[in-house]
Amino acid sequence: MCRWLGLLDQCKRMHRDLSRDSFQSSQTKAHARILVHTIDLFGCHGFSTGLWFADFDFSALGLGAHIDRHLDILQERSQQLQRA
Repeated sequence: MCRWLGLLDQCKRMHRDLSRDSFQSSQTKAHARILVHTIDLFGCHGFSTGLWFADFDFSALGLGAHIDRHLDILQERSQQLQRA
């Protein structure tokens, strides 16, 4: 049986993977738009579609060295919020 949250997570993962491609064809861009619309529809129906601290890539912004000591606290809090 499919769980809706599992479907949402896969849509978000696929969108993230497609966004990382350096060369995007028109078909890739179309797929990304469909995924964005699907994720937005989940949000309209009350699902949390935001980015959690546990999923955020701080190193991509050059913040890794400044927040390493706080990252564990943020990720732990994020996991608590996801379970609630």
